Amino acid sequence: MKRGFKKVLLTALAVVVAFGLKKVQADAHAYYFVNDSTQTTITLSWDASFYGDKKAEGFTIYWNEGTCTNWEDYRIATSSGNKITFRDLKPGTPYAFNVQCTLVDKDGNREYNQRVLHACLVTKPGKVDGLSLTPAKDGKSAKITWKSQVACDYEYEVADLNCKKIAKLSGVVEQESGITKTKATIKGLNPSKGYLIRVRAKYFVTGGTQYGPWTPYKKIFPNVKLTKAVLKDGVAKLTWKDAKDFDSFEIYASKKAKTGFRKVASAKKGATTASFKKYGSQKLKAKTTYYVYVAGVKKINGTKNTVKSNIVKVVVR
Repeated sequence: MKRGFKKVLLTALAVVVAFGLKKVQADAHAYYFVNDSTQTTITLSWDASFYGDKKAEGFTIYWNEGTCTNWEDYRIATSSGNKITFRDLKPGTPYAFNVQCTLVDKDGNREYNQRVLHACLVTKPGKVDGLSLTPAKDGKSAKITWKSQVACDYEYEVADLNCKKIAKLSGVVEQESGITKTKATIKGLNPSKGYLIRVRAKYFVTGGTQYGPWTPYKKIFPNVKLTKAVLKDGVAKLTWKDAKDFDSFEIYASKKAKTGFRKVASAKKGATTASFKKYGSQKLKAKTTYYVYVAGVKKINGTKNTVKSNIVKVVVR
C-alpha cells in the first residue's frame, strides 16, 4: 500500500474510531456513537432525533470487512433499536457500515431505504503473531519478522537484559500491501551485550494512538566463551571472556563429552574465572578426562535464562 493512499485511508478511519464513547456526525440525518470497541467487537448506536414526527420500523445494517468503498460482498444485520454490537471480528481490521431504515408518518406513508449512517471503523489492534528474530553472525545487527494485521502500522522496542528501553534503537515500521509478514533490521547492536526485542501493532486515531499489546520478548544473549581449562594440584581452573550482562555463572562437568553434566561450581556477576576440585562427592581422579563448560545466568521477568559456553576437555594426569 502506498504511503500516501494509506495515510488517506487511516485518516478517514481515524475520524470514526475513538476511545470509550465518541459522538460523530455521520451525515445530514443523524449522529452516531462508537461504544467500547475492542479487538473483536464494534458497537454502534445512533441518535434518532432527526425522525421528527415519523417513526422508524427497525433498522437494516449492511456491513462488510474492508473499506467504505468496497460493497461487493456485504452482509446484513438488523436491529429494532438504535444500537447494535458486531462480534467475532478480526483485530486491527477495518469494517464498513451502512445503516438504513423505513420511516412511517402519522398517515401511514412509508419512506423506504432512508440512510441513517455510513461509516468505516477499525477494531483495536491485536497482539502481533509470529515474531521471529535472527541475529547476524557478527552480533552487530538482527533481523525480525512478524505476521501483519490489515489496518496497522508497527512499532518495535529494543531493551537491555534488565528490560530498560534503549531509545536510539527503537523505531517504527510501515506495513506494505499484499504481504503476510513485515520485517525490520535492527542495527547498532554490541556483540558483547544482550538485548530484548518486542513488537506491537498500532494505528492513529483522532486524539491519540491505538496500541495492541506487546509480544513477549525475543532475546539476544552475548556468547560465553570458555578460553582455558587447566588442572593444577588437583584443582581445575576455568577462564572465560568477560560477560557483564549476566547475573552469575554456573560451571558444569561430566566424564562424557555430550551427556551427564552436573553443576560443580558457581561464580558471581562479573567473574571471569572459577575452579573446582570435586566431581560430585569425589575428588578429581587421576588419569581421567573431564569435559567442562560455563553457563551465564540471567533472570528476566522472574524467568531463569542460561547460555552455555563451548565445551573444553580437561585431563587429570
